[in-house]
Amino acid sequence: MFVRGDQYPFIRAGVPALFLKSGQHGLDPKQDLAALEVDFRKNHYHKPSDDLTRPIHWPSAGAFAVITAELIRSVADDPVAPGLETRRFLRLPLPPRKKSR
Repeated sequence: MFVRGDQYPFIRAGVPALFLKSGQHGLDPKQDLAALEVDFRKNHYHKPSDDLTRPIHWPSAGAFAVITAELIRSVADDPVAPGLETRRFLRLPLPPRKKSR
């Protein structure tokens, strides 16, 4: 998923990026979220049926959005710019790291 995600071109260009993913364990233990994701990816992802008629658990989507916003705010407010250690993984030269913004 790392090299196929939307974040990969940013990483390749030297821009720190994340791929955030929701978990597979919900509040209802009877619901198999992993199986639901497999079904979605197999039968709907990037297909005509991948639209807003698919069921969405809005409270969970809202919580995910809040967590994402808090993460972004935390990184943006930090006086030290985020590093990009993944360039070593990609075997790309490391850019000079700035001490602060």
